[in-house]
Amino acid sequence: MRHQIYILLISLLFINCNNESKEDTESENLFRDNIDLESVSLNKNLLQEKTLDSINDDSNTAKKTEQNVKIISKTQYLKDFLSEPINLIDFKKRYGPSNSGQLKANKYYYKPKDEGFYYKYMLFNGLGFGKNPMRYLNGKIMSEGDLFNSFQIYVYHFGHTGSFDFYDKNEVLIGFRSAGMHEALGKANLTGKTLQEIEALFGNDYIDAGNIIIYQYNNRVLSLKLKSSKVEWIKYYHQSSKVEKEKIPEHLIIFN
Repeated sequence: MRHQIYILLISLLFINCNNESKEDTESENLFRDNIDLESVSLNKNLLQEKTLDSINDDSNTAKKTEQNVKIISKTQYLKDFLSEPINLIDFKKRYGPSNSGQLKANKYYYKPKDEGFYYKYMLFNGLGFGKNPMRYLNGKIMSEGDLFNSFQIYVYHFGHTGSFDFYDKNEVLIGFRSAGMHEALGKANLTGKTLQEIEALFGNDYIDAGNIIIYQYNNRVLSLKLKSSKVEWIKYYHQSSKVEKEKIPEHLIIFN
């Protein structure tokens, strides 16, 4: 009888220990599960933060890239414009003939190596005697006298004066001045545009001289006179040297 009781006690003790072991194991597993869940949650948060940072970085990079592209685009447009603001040969063919005469060889003009002479064109027939005459900023139609002074083209003609012909292609553009608006000027039809429109075309890398702003590249210069934030007149020159901000020449400031 005692032997049976002893065996029963041992069996109960074993069962109790086994239950405690299971509880400890379950508790340990639960603890590990909690740690794993916390780890997953932490990693998820870190991943979300990194993803957001990555998205923000990508967005900022995209914005900077877009801004750089716009700057490069404006710079290239300015270079292209200054290289050929108007197609001289085509312009003369479409809107000529005109009055013309020899031009004084100013020291600031670009001077080609080949022999030639400076010449100017003014009073183009196609700008003053048609259905669509050139106009000033205020909308006033230019008279014949106005057109004579307010729009002139300067060229360097290769060869001798005796060989000159209006439609001759043997010349290069040296400059022009315009205080008028007309579709004939194409991309050089800048009179009447706002400063904001000009900056949208060429950017804001210019010399600011009050009511005069000057763009330049490779000794080619565009001077624009502003009146009430709109372009009143423009002057373009292919020069012998660049313009210094501290000493802007008079021919870029005064319309004459």
